[in-house]
Amino acid sequence: MIRTIICDDHSLFREGLSSLLKNYNDIGVIAEANNGFELKTTLEKIECDVLLTDFSMPGGGVELIKELHERYPNMAIIVLSMHSEDHFAIRVFKAGAVGFMSKNCLSENLADAIRKASQGQCFMNPKSTQLFESAQSQKNKKGEGHEGLSDREFEVMVGIADGRSLTEIGESLCLSVKTVSTYRSRVLSKLNLHSNAEIVHYVLSQGLSSKFAHDSGDISKKDV
Repeated sequence: MIRTIICDDHSLFREGLSSLLKNYNDIGVIAEANNGFELKTTLEKIECDVLLTDFSMPGGGVELIKELHERYPNMAIIVLSMHSEDHFAIRVFKAGAVGFMSKNCLSENLADAIRKASQGQCFMNPKSTQLFESAQSQKNKKGEGHEGLSDREFEVMVGIADGRSLTEIGESLCLSVKTVSTYRSRVLSKLNLHSNAEIVHYVLSQGLSSKFAHDSGDISKKDV
């Protein structure tokens, strides 16, 4: 039995995903968590083989993946997100995740990903593989546009574009409002932008925001 934990701040998505995975005899959902903070408490009590976690949630993001990968190196992490795989996959793989999948993926594909992850294998589509290999070959070169942002700057930028206040972003990332404001200033400077409105326009033009994606709670028996 592959011991699996689901972490997502949408209860309907967690419940739907847990129900779907019951169809597979070799996969067992042993716990659920509502956010990154609750997840860390849960992992102190329960051993897990594969973690399925959202990216944009309180206490989530790249830093959470980095921390969990360091503390639990034998636990495979698969990120499920409504964000664009092309832009987010590279960052989560570098942080220590072994898979990045859309929340609209077929349940059969997710089950296969869980099995591969439990065996120490990475799971990414061909396009993500190409992007990751390209990024690795150019890791010593300074990135352009949002590729040149640090993980924290990137997360603050997307948070602003998703309509969250600096206070809300700070609470999600465990940062002070002053620190979030500093990251915002760096984003503006690096991207040559001048306001939150321009940040929103940039993020939407690059396909980085999940703001207008389908509701993640709308789950059918076929799709996750």
